[in-house]
Amino acid sequence: MAYPSHNVDLFKRIARERLDDAGFLQKHGRGSAAVYLGGYVIECALKALILAAVPRDREEEVMGTFRGPGGHKYDYLQHQLLTAGGAPIPQNVRDDLVNVAGWQVARRYNPKKVAAKEAGDFLDSATRILTWAEGRL
Repeated sequence: MAYPSHNVDLFKRIARERLDDAGFLQKHGRGSAAVYLGGYVIECALKALILAAVPRDREEEVMGTFRGPGGHKYDYLQHQLLTAGGAPIPQNVRDDLVNVAGWQVARRYNPKKVAAKEAGDFLDSATRILTWAEGRL
């Protein structure tokens, strides 16, 4: 069995760390920042899965596709995962991805406050998505 590459491990570790950071922010009433970081949890989890599905000699090429606007969009990353030969996404995870689909990297420029419940729901979905991804890696 091949071991995950450095890049897969890196994205997986970043996802887990950002989830911890987002939880801390949410507990301290910073829902907007928690959701913003929670979005990166999902992004990094999907990127780790994509990289785990491609041959190592294609990793750098695939990582290049993560740059630019597509690299932050969940639908694009899901498509990349399936194209790379990754396992189908189970319905419960697809449901969570629908719940978080409104996240955008441009959220960092939005001063609107996110309510505690909304932030909690978002982070619950991010946690389930990451847990699923970690089980696949």
